[in-house]
Amino acid sequence: MLFGLFFLRFLLSLPRKTAIQLGVAGVIFVTGAVGFEMLGGIFHGASGIYRALVVVKETLENLGAGLFILSLLIYAKFTLGSGPVVLEIRD
Repeated sequence: MLFGLFFLRFLLSLPRKTAIQLGVAGVIFVTGAVGFEMLGGIFHGASGIYRALVVVKETLENLGAGLFILSLLIYAKFTLGSGPVVLEIRD
């Protein structure tokens, strides 16, 4: 939460669409990293359930990170326009 408060001003300075995309990516990542990590601790002894929770946790973390990177690339494309680096992102 402290990290989020520290970057709140930056997040509010971004265009609304980008801020929402970054927020959704962060929520997905933190849900996997914190939420499913806690559930994994509860079900650590039950190997089948624990393994399924680890798969969900890793999937959410990677999905959140991927969405974050995609959001930054889309923001960079529309902010920088054309220049020495060409980004082609298809919607």
